[in-house]
Amino acid sequence: MKRKYLFYLLVVLALGAFVSCDEFIEEDLEGKVVILTNPNDSLVTTYSTQVFNWDEIDGADWYNLQIVSKSFSQLDYYVLDTIVETNQFLFNLTPGVYQWRVRGENSGYVTPYSTRTIQIDSTSDLNGVTVILLTPSKLYSNNGSIGYRWQSIYNADQYVFEIRNENEFGTLVYMDTLTGTEVAEGAIVLNEGNYSWGVKAINSNSSTNYTYKALIVDTTAPRAPGIVNVDSLQGNNYTIQWNRTSNDVAVDSLYLYSNQSLTNIVLNKELLNPNYSDSLVDGTYYWKVKSIDKAENIGLFSKLNKLVIN
Repeated sequence: MKRKYLFYLLVVLALGAFVSCDEFIEEDLEGKVVILTNPNDSLVTTYSTQVFNWDEIDGADWYNLQIVSKSFSQLDYYVLDTIVETNQFLFNLTPGVYQWRVRGENSGYVTPYSTRTIQIDSTSDLNGVTVILLTPSKLYSNNGSIGYRWQSIYNADQYVFEIRNENEFGTLVYMDTLTGTEVAEGAIVLNEGNYSWGVKAINSNSSTNYTYKALIVDTTAPRAPGIVNVDSLQGNNYTIQWNRTSNDVAVDSLYLYSNQSLTNIVLNKELLNPNYSDSLVDGTYYWKVKSIDKAENIGLFSKLNKLVIN
Protein backbone atom coordinates (compact mmCIF):
# COMPACT_ATOMS: atom_id res chain seq x y z
CA MET A 1 0.00 0.00 0.00
CA LYS A 2 2.83 2.40 0.87
CA ARG A 3 4.44 1.76 -2.53
CA LYS A 4 1.15 2.60 -4.24
CA TYR A 5 0.89 5.93 -2.43
CA LEU A 6 4.55 6.65 -3.15
CA PHE A 7 3.92 6.02 -6.84
CA TYR A 8 0.97 8.47 -6.87
CA LEU A 9 3.06 11.05 -5.01
CA LEU A 10 5.86 10.81 -7.56
CA VAL A 11 3.39 11.21 -10.43
CA VAL A 12 1.86 14.31 -8.84
CA LEU A 13 5.28 15.84 -8.23
CA ALA A 14 6.35 15.11 -11.81
CA LEU A 15 3.21 16.69 -13.20
CA GLY A 16 3.71 19.71 -10.99
CA ALA A 17 7.27 20.13 -12.19
CA PHE A 18 6.11 19.80 -15.80
CA VAL A 19 3.47 22.51 -15.36
CA SER A 20 5.94 24.75 -13.53
CA CYS A 21 8.53 24.44 -16.31
CA ASP A 22 5.89 24.89 -18.98
CA GLU A 23 5.14 28.35 -17.64
CA PHE A 24 8.59 29.46 -18.82
CA ILE A 25 8.51 27.87 -22.28
CA GLU A 26 8.49 30.50 -25.03
CA GLU A 27 5.83 30.38 -27.74
CA ASP A 28 6.99 28.55 -30.85
CA LEU A 29 7.24 30.97 -33.80
CA GLU A 30 7.34 28.24 -36.45
CA GLY A 31 5.06 29.01 -39.39
CA LYS A 32 4.81 32.70 -38.54
CA VAL A 33 6.02 35.36 -40.96
CA VAL A 34 6.66 39.06 -40.45
CA ILE A 35 4.47 41.15 -42.77
CA LEU A 36 6.35 44.28 -43.85
CA THR A 37 4.07 47.30 -44.36
CA ASN A 38 6.27 50.33 -45.05
CA PRO A 39 8.15 51.40 -47.12
CA ASN A 40 6.78 49.63 -50.16
CA ASP A 41 8.97 47.06 -51.86
CA SER A 42 11.25 48.47 -54.61
CA LEU A 43 10.39 52.05 -53.60
CA VAL A 44 12.46 54.74 -55.33
CA THR A 45 12.38 58.06 -53.49
CA THR A 46 14.37 61.19 -52.68
CA TYR A 47 13.20 61.18 -49.04
CA SER A 48 16.14 60.01 -46.97
CA THR A 49 14.07 59.71 -43.77
CA GLN A 50 12.20 56.42 -43.73
CA VAL A 51 9.88 54.83 -41.19
CA PHE A 52 10.27 51.05 -41.36
CA ASN A 53 7.03 49.35 -40.28
CA TRP A 54 5.77 45.78 -39.94
CA ASP A 55 2.85 43.93 -38.38
CA GLU A 56 3.37 42.61 -34.87
CA ILE A 57 3.56 38.84 -34.34
CA ASP A 58 2.02 37.05 -31.37
CA GLY A 59 4.78 35.43 -29.34
CA ALA A 60 7.58 37.70 -30.60
CA ASP A 61 9.19 39.70 -27.79
CA TRP A 62 11.36 41.80 -30.10
CA TYR A 63 12.40 42.14 -33.74
CA ASN A 64 15.75 42.09 -35.51
CA LEU A 65 15.96 44.81 -38.19
CA GLN A 66 18.85 44.74 -40.63
CA ILE A 67 19.65 47.15 -43.49
CA VAL A 68 22.48 46.56 -45.96
CA SER A 69 23.91 48.42 -48.89
CA LYS A 70 23.01 46.75 -52.21
CA SER A 71 21.58 43.37 -51.15
CA PHE A 72 22.02 40.49 -48.74
CA SER A 73 23.14 38.21 -51.58
CA GLN A 74 25.65 40.78 -52.92
CA LEU A 75 26.54 42.46 -49.64
CA ASP A 76 28.42 45.75 -49.73
CA TYR A 77 28.20 46.60 -46.00
CA TYR A 78 25.77 46.56 -43.09
CA VAL A 79 24.11 49.93 -42.52
CA LEU A 80 22.13 48.80 -39.48
CA ASP A 81 21.68 45.66 -37.39
CA THR A 82 19.55 46.37 -34.34
CA ILE A 83 16.94 44.97 -31.95
CA VAL A 84 13.59 46.79 -31.92
CA GLU A 85 10.97 46.20 -29.23
CA THR A 86 8.15 47.88 -31.18
CA ASN A 87 7.01 47.38 -34.79
CA GLN A 88 8.59 50.48 -36.30
CA PHE A 89 11.96 52.21 -36.61
CA LEU A 90 12.90 55.68 -37.90
CA PHE A 91 16.17 55.98 -39.81
CA ASN A 92 17.96 58.27 -42.28
CA LEU A 93 19.66 56.77 -45.34
CA THR A 94 22.15 58.24 -47.80
CA PRO A 95 21.57 57.91 -51.58
CA GLY A 96 21.93 54.32 -52.75
CA VAL A 97 20.23 50.95 -53.12
CA TYR A 98 19.43 48.99 -49.97
CA GLN A 99 17.76 45.84 -48.78
CA TRP A 100 16.11 45.67 -45.38
CA ARG A 101 14.68 42.74 -43.52
CA VAL A 102 12.94 41.93 -40.25
CA ARG A 103 12.35 38.78 -38.24
CA GLY A 104 10.47 38.19 -34.99
CA GLU A 105 12.34 36.70 -32.05
CA ASN A 106 11.93 35.50 -28.50
CA SER A 107 14.41 33.77 -26.21
CA GLY A 108 13.72 30.38 -27.80
CA TYR A 109 12.59 30.89 -31.40
CA VAL A 110 12.89 33.11 -34.47
CA THR A 111 10.81 33.59 -37.59
CA PRO A 112 12.26 33.69 -41.11
CA TYR A 113 13.37 37.11 -42.36
CA SER A 114 11.02 39.14 -44.55
CA THR A 115 12.92 41.30 -47.04
CA ARG A 116 12.31 44.37 -49.20
CA THR A 117 14.39 46.72 -51.37
CA ILE A 118 14.53 50.52 -51.34
CA GLN A 119 16.44 53.07 -53.41
CA ILE A 120 17.24 56.59 -52.21
CA ASP A 121 18.00 59.13 -54.97
CA SER A 122 20.04 62.23 -54.20
CA THR A 123 18.53 65.68 -53.79
CA SER A 124 19.50 68.96 -52.17
CA ASP A 125 15.99 69.45 -50.79
CA LEU A 126 15.75 68.95 -47.02
CA ASN A 127 11.97 69.34 -46.90
CA GLY A 128 10.36 66.23 -45.41
CA VAL A 129 13.60 65.05 -43.81
CA THR A 130 13.70 64.44 -40.04
CA VAL A 131 16.70 64.93 -37.78
CA ILE A 132 16.87 61.83 -35.57
CA LEU A 133 18.05 62.64 -32.03
CA LEU A 134 20.21 59.91 -30.50
CA THR A 135 21.53 60.95 -27.07
CA PRO A 136 20.59 61.66 -24.39
CA SER A 137 18.03 58.92 -24.93
CA LYS A 138 16.46 59.12 -21.46
CA LEU A 139 14.09 61.77 -20.18
CA TYR A 140 15.91 62.19 -16.85
CA SER A 141 19.57 62.97 -16.19
CA ASN A 142 21.49 63.54 -12.96
CA ASN A 143 24.21 65.33 -14.91
CA GLY A 144 23.74 68.89 -16.16
CA SER A 145 26.79 68.73 -18.45
CA ILE A 146 25.86 65.76 -20.65
CA GLY A 147 26.66 65.53 -24.34
CA TYR A 148 24.19 65.59 -27.24
CA ARG A 149 24.27 63.61 -30.48
CA TRP A 150 22.06 63.16 -33.55
CA GLN A 151 22.13 61.19 -36.80
CA SER A 152 23.82 62.87 -39.76
CA ILE A 153 21.92 63.85 -42.92
CA TYR A 154 23.90 63.50 -46.14
CA ASN A 155 22.70 66.72 -47.82
CA ALA A 156 22.93 68.97 -44.75
CA ASP A 157 25.71 71.54 -44.56
CA GLN A 158 25.10 72.56 -40.95
CA TYR A 159 22.91 71.87 -37.94
CA VAL A 160 21.27 74.40 -35.64
CA PHE A 161 21.26 73.12 -32.05
CA GLU A 162 19.21 74.74 -29.31
CA ILE A 163 18.00 74.22 -25.74
CA ARG A 164 14.86 75.86 -24.36
CA ASN A 165 13.26 76.04 -20.95
CA GLU A 166 10.27 73.75 -20.34
CA ASN A 167 9.34 72.96 -23.97
CA GLU A 168 10.03 73.88 -27.60
CA PHE A 169 8.16 77.19 -27.14
CA GLY A 170 10.04 78.16 -23.97
CA THR A 171 12.77 80.72 -23.38
CA LEU A 172 15.94 80.08 -25.38
CA VAL A 173 18.76 78.89 -23.11
CA TYR A 174 21.42 78.03 -25.68
CA MET A 175 21.88 78.04 -29.47
CA ASP A 176 24.75 77.18 -31.80
CA THR A 177 25.29 76.34 -35.46
CA LEU A 178 27.51 73.31 -36.04
CA THR A 179 28.95 71.34 -38.94
CA GLY A 180 29.18 68.15 -36.86
CA THR A 181 26.52 65.98 -35.26
CA GLU A 182 27.36 66.30 -31.57
CA VAL A 183 27.89 68.66 -28.68
CA ALA A 184 30.64 67.40 -26.41
CA GLU A 185 29.98 66.53 -22.79
CA GLY A 186 30.80 69.53 -20.59
CA ALA A 187 30.35 72.10 -23.37
CA ILE A 188 27.00 73.13 -21.84
CA VAL A 189 26.14 73.07 -18.14
CA LEU A 190 22.45 73.10 -17.21
CA ASN A 191 20.97 73.77 -13.79
CA GLU A 192 18.23 71.56 -12.41
CA GLY A 193 15.03 72.02 -14.37
CA ASN A 194 12.88 70.97 -17.32
CA TYR A 195 14.23 71.56 -20.81
CA SER A 196 13.65 70.75 -24.46
CA TRP A 197 16.59 70.32 -26.80
CA GLY A 198 16.28 70.33 -30.56
CA VAL A 199 18.17 70.22 -33.85
CA LYS A 200 17.38 71.22 -37.42
CA ALA A 201 19.49 70.61 -40.53
CA ILE A 202 20.17 73.35 -43.09
CA ASN A 203 21.87 73.80 -46.45
CA SER A 204 22.09 76.67 -48.93
CA ASN A 205 18.50 76.35 -50.20
CA SER A 206 16.41 74.43 -47.65
CA SER A 207 16.08 73.23 -44.07
CA THR A 208 14.31 70.63 -42.00
CA ASN A 209 11.95 71.38 -39.15
CA TYR A 210 13.34 71.17 -35.64
CA THR A 211 13.16 67.82 -33.91
CA TYR A 212 12.80 68.23 -30.13
CA LYS A 213 13.22 65.95 -27.15
CA ALA A 214 12.36 66.67 -23.51
CA LEU A 215 15.07 66.58 -20.85
CA ILE A 216 14.73 66.83 -17.06
CA VAL A 217 17.92 67.58 -15.14
CA ASP A 218 17.69 66.41 -11.54
CA THR A 219 20.83 66.33 -9.41
CA THR A 220 19.13 66.11 -6.00
CA ALA A 221 19.06 62.72 -4.28
CA PRO A 222 15.76 61.61 -2.70
CA ARG A 223 15.44 61.93 1.06
CA ALA A 224 15.63 58.87 3.31
CA PRO A 225 12.35 56.93 3.52
CA GLY A 226 10.26 57.80 6.56
CA ILE A 227 8.18 55.92 9.17
CA VAL A 228 9.19 52.33 8.56
CA ASN A 229 7.37 49.50 10.31
CA VAL A 230 6.10 45.95 10.14
CA ASP A 231 2.61 46.11 8.67
CA SER A 232 1.63 42.51 9.39
CA LEU A 233 3.26 39.42 10.84
CA GLN A 234 1.72 35.95 10.70
CA GLY A 235 3.98 33.09 11.72
CA ASN A 236 6.93 33.11 9.35
CA ASN A 237 5.16 35.41 6.85
CA TYR A 238 5.66 39.16 7.07
CA THR A 239 4.87 42.41 5.27
CA ILE A 240 6.97 45.50 5.81
CA GLN A 241 6.28 49.00 4.51
CA TRP A 242 7.72 52.50 4.51
CA ASN A 243 6.81 56.01 3.40
CA ARG A 244 8.54 57.65 0.47
CA THR A 245 9.53 61.24 1.24
CA SER A 246 10.23 62.29 -2.36
CA ASN A 247 7.78 62.43 -5.29
CA ASP A 248 10.06 61.24 -8.08
CA VAL A 249 11.15 57.88 -6.67
CA ALA A 250 11.57 55.17 -9.31
CA VAL A 251 12.47 52.23 -7.06
CA ASP A 252 13.34 51.51 -3.45
CA SER A 253 16.31 49.29 -2.63
CA LEU A 254 15.63 47.00 0.35
CA TYR A 255 18.42 45.33 2.34
CA LEU A 256 17.72 42.55 4.87
CA TYR A 257 20.40 41.09 7.18
CA SER A 258 20.52 38.26 9.69
CA ASN A 259 22.83 40.10 12.10
CA GLN A 260 22.96 43.61 13.56
CA SER A 261 26.48 44.24 12.27
CA LEU A 262 25.02 43.93 8.74
CA THR A 263 27.62 41.49 7.45
CA ASN A 264 25.25 38.62 6.59
CA ILE A 265 22.87 39.81 3.90
CA VAL A 266 19.73 37.74 3.35
CA LEU A 267 18.28 39.69 0.45
CA ASN A 268 18.61 42.87 -1.57
CA LYS A 269 15.72 43.76 -3.85
CA GLU A 270 14.71 46.79 -5.91
CA LEU A 271 11.00 47.40 -5.47
CA LEU A 272 8.54 49.48 -7.45
CA ASN A 273 6.22 49.90 -4.44
CA PRO A 274 7.05 50.91 -0.84
CA ASN A 275 6.29 47.53 0.70
CA TYR A 276 7.51 43.94 0.61
CA SER A 277 6.05 40.57 1.64
CA ASP A 278 7.91 37.30 2.11
CA SER A 279 8.62 34.56 4.64
CA LEU A 280 11.66 33.80 6.79
CA VAL A 281 12.84 31.08 9.14
CA ASP A 282 12.75 31.89 12.84
CA GLY A 283 15.28 34.48 13.90
CA THR A 284 16.02 38.15 14.40
CA TYR A 285 16.61 40.25 11.28
CA TYR A 286 17.56 43.84 10.53
CA TRP A 287 16.58 45.82 7.46
CA LYS A 288 16.86 49.23 5.89
CA VAL A 289 15.78 50.85 2.66
CA LYS A 290 16.87 53.69 0.38
CA SER A 291 15.23 55.36 -2.60
CA ILE A 292 16.52 55.81 -6.15
CA ASP A 293 14.83 58.49 -8.25
CA LYS A 294 14.07 58.62 -11.97
CA ALA A 295 17.37 60.37 -12.67
CA GLU A 296 19.21 57.53 -10.86
CA ASN A 297 20.17 59.69 -7.88
CA ILE A 298 20.63 57.42 -4.84
CA GLY A 299 19.21 58.61 -1.54
CA LEU A 300 20.20 58.01 2.08
CA PHE A 301 19.22 54.89 4.00
CA SER A 302 16.31 54.83 6.39
CA LYS A 303 16.94 54.03 10.02
CA LEU A 304 17.84 50.41 10.77
CA ASN A 305 14.77 48.36 11.62
CA LYS A 306 14.36 45.12 13.55
CA LEU A 307 12.20 42.18 12.46
CA VAL A 308 11.65 39.19 14.77
CA ILE A 309 10.28 35.95 13.32
CA ASN A 310 9.26 33.19 15.76
